[in-house]
Amino acid sequence: MNGKERFIKMGSMLYKMKKIKTSKKVKDYRYWEMRRRDDPEKDWDYGEETWLDGYIKSVEHPHRKLIGDALVKFYPFGGILEIGCGVGANLIRLAVYTNIIGTDQELFPETKLTGTDVNRDSLNIAKEMLPRAIFKIGNVTSLPFEDKSFDVVICDAVLIYVGPDEIEKALSEIDRVVRKYIIFVERFDESLEGKVRGYVWARNYTKLLENFGFKVEEQSITKEVWPTSKNWVKYGRLFIAVRQ
Repeated sequence: MNGKERFIKMGSMLYKMKKIKTSKKVKDYRYWEMRRRDDPEKDWDYGEETWLDGYIKSVEHPHRKLIGDALVKFYPFGGILEIGCGVGANLIRLAVYTNIIGTDQELFPETKLTGTDVNRDSLNIAKEMLPRAIFKIGNVTSLPFEDKSFDVVICDAVLIYVGPDEIEKALSEIDRVVRKYIIFVERFDESLEGKVRGYVWARNYTKLLENFGFKVEEQSITKEVWPTSKNWVKYGRLFIAVRQ
C-alpha cells in the first residue's frame, strides 16, 4: 500500500468514526410508546432502579415548581390537561403544591386534572399515584378529547420529541383542545420548523403560538432550576401562553 492509498484509507476510517460519534438518533414519541418497563437507560440521577422510578422520584424536581408558579396567577380555571404526563409527576406536584412560604396545600382543589401519555406502564403508575385524576392513552398529534375541553394544557419536555413533519399537527391539536392557557417547558431555537439541540428538537414556540392567537411570555431555565443538565440550561425555556 503506497502513501496515497494509506492516506485515503485513514481518511475513510476517520470519516466513519466521526459519523458513528455524531449520529446518535433523535428520539420521537414512538420511542416512549414502545419503551419497556425494564429498559436499562436512566433519564434522571436519583439512583433509581428503573427509568420509571426516576420519574416517580422527580416529583420534587425544581423545574416542576415553575409550572405551578405560572398557573397560580390564572386560577381559578376549570381543567388542566398534561400531554405526555408520564407517571403524573407534574400533576401530583400541582395537586399538592408547595406555596411561597413552604406550606403544602391543595392549590387547585376544584380543578379537574387529566393526563395523557403514549406509554401504558407510565399511566398505570400515574393512576395509582393520583387516583383523583383521569388518565388516557394518547399522543400529541391525535388527542382523545373534544374541542376546547380544557382551560390549561401543559407540555413538559414533550415537543422536543416531535419532528418537523409533525409539529404543525401537534400544535393544532393543542390549540383545538385548549380554551385559555398553554404552559410549555421545551427547548428553544430561533427556527420555527425545528433544529436539533442536544439530540432533541428545539423551536421558537413564542412565534409559533403567536400564530395561533396567543400572547407568550418566556422564562429561561437556569442552573438552579435544572442543575444536572447543561442542555436544559442552554436551550430550555418556560413558555406561558394566553389566548387573546
